[in-house]
Amino acid sequence: MTKQAEIRQRNEEIKREYWRYLRGPRQMGEKSIRAIEQAIGRYDDCTRHEDYRMFSDKRAEAFKKYLETHENTRSGAPLGLKSRYYVLR
Repeated sequence: MTKQAEIRQRNEEIKREYWRYLRGPRQMGEKSIRAIEQAIGRYDDCTRHEDYRMFSDKRAEAFKKYLETHENTRSGAPLGLKSRYYVLR
C-alpha cells in the first residue's frame, strides 16, 4: 500500500469515527451531518487529501483563503460570507 493510500485510509477511519460520534452522543440529524461531510470534502479538496493529523493554523488559514476563491456550485458566484462561515464552523 502506498503512503498516500495509507493516509487516505487513516483519514476515512477518522471520519467514520466522527460520524458515529455525531449520530450517537451529539444526536445530530442526517441533514446536518451531510453538511459537515460536504465541508470536510471541501477541506480535502483544498489540502489534496493530506493527513488530518497534520492540521495546523497554517492549513486552517489556507482553507479559509481557498473558500474565498471558491465558487458556489449552483450560481457560479463566489461563496458568500455566510456560506464560508458555515463551512468553517
